[in-house]
Amino acid sequence: MPTMEELLIEAADKGASDLHLSAGEPPLLRIHGDLARTEHPRLFVLICTNYPYPQFREKCLNAGANVFLDKSTEFEKIPDILRGLIENETKVSPGSR
Repeated sequence: MPTMEELLIEAADKGASDLHLSAGEPPLLRIHGDLARTEHPRLFVLICTNYPYPQFREKCLNAGANVFLDKSTEFEKIPDILRGLIENETKVSPGSR
């Protein structure tokens, strides 16, 4: 997964006017007015909040968030979620990156 700095450098190197980030989608670059896909994986969005109300959870998940956590009761789940992301990233078969 690229860092924000890497995405911005890529955008500048390719002459992009915009970098589009959307939950559940790979980053897109606007180049000469057209949107172009990047070679990066879809974005993973984790919401960790002190406002875990059902209406917020529903809105975030409907908008594309992968995980919605209550900071006061679920904060300890974050390391396991991140480990899972790292493990999935390293399971990409050789030559497919």
